This record gives sequence, structure tokens and C-alpha cells, in this order.
Amino acid sequence: YLDPVTNTSKRYYFNPLTGQSSWITEEVAARILQRKFRARATQDLITSNLNFSQIVQAVKYTEDIEMKYKQNPSKLSSRVNLALLHHCLKFDLDRAKTLYEDAISHSACHPVISRAYGIFILATSCDTDMLMNFKRACNFFNDAKVVDPGAAKFRSAIENFFYWSVLMNP
Repeated sequence: YLDPVTNTSKRYYFNPLTGQSSWITEEVAARILQRKFRARATQDLITSNLNFSQIVQAVKYTEDIEMKYKQNPSKLSSRVNLALLHHCLKFDLDRAKTLYEDAISHSACHPVISRAYGIFILATSCDTDMLMNFKRACNFFNDAKVVDPGAAKFRSAIENFFYWSVLMNP
């Protein structure tokens, strides 16, 4: 854009498809949007009904999971809880995958394992065949739905793992 008064040129971005225009670049616009999203997420966390005792309870719960797994690593619930811990809170995806696959091999129709592993597959399958992994995850979700249609058994995993994962990493 050439300013006729000052005779200086300025960059002006125009999208001919939509007719929208802007003085800022796509990169700057993306930064503005990210900043607003993070501010909103932080505000949601600050204004939530979260109290200190809930945080203490959550930390204690995660420590108990590791202790229970060390005491009895062959117990299915210990393996599933540890897989959820590594998946949602520690982000050790290799360890989570190993634990999930072990749990699935022992109980393929368990609704908590099926739903959690389905979510894990969708979240971590970026570099492989997406369609195959999508179908595989849907099969796990369908298996879980047959056994637990309302996802009542999965509610504990949502409240103890996925909820805290979102709070800790908005």
C-alpha cells in the first residue's frame, strides 16, 4: 500500500477469496489469538472452584498409583492407572503405550481400558496411517459402549486423569 500523503509504502494483507484485509501478518495474528486463548484458559483455571485440598488429594492419588503398581505390578487396575498417569500427567507416551497394550492383551473388552486406549491412539497417531488408527480407536470406543453405554466406569478416569491433564496443560 502506498500512502499518498507521506509517499511511503506499508504492507497490507488482502485475502481475495473472502475480501478480508489486515495490516498484520498471519504470524502476528496467530500470536494474538494464542495469547487470548492462553489468557482465557488461565482465567478459567483461576475462577474455577478448585481448592488446595483437591490439589493435595490429586498429588497424593498419583503417588499412590505408583506405590500400588510397585506393590503389585501384575494387577490389571494398577497397570491401567499407571498407563493413565503416564499418558495424561507425565506425558511418557512410550511407557503409556506399553502399559496400555499389556492391559488390552489381558482384558480387551474392559470399558475403561478401551476408551482410554482409543483416546491414546487418536492423540498419538500423527505419523502413521490415520484412517487405520481412527478405525481402530472407533472399534475400541464401540467395544466400550457395548459394556458400559453411559461411560459411568470411565467417569473416574475423566475426573482423576483427563481433567487434571487439561488443568495442568491448558
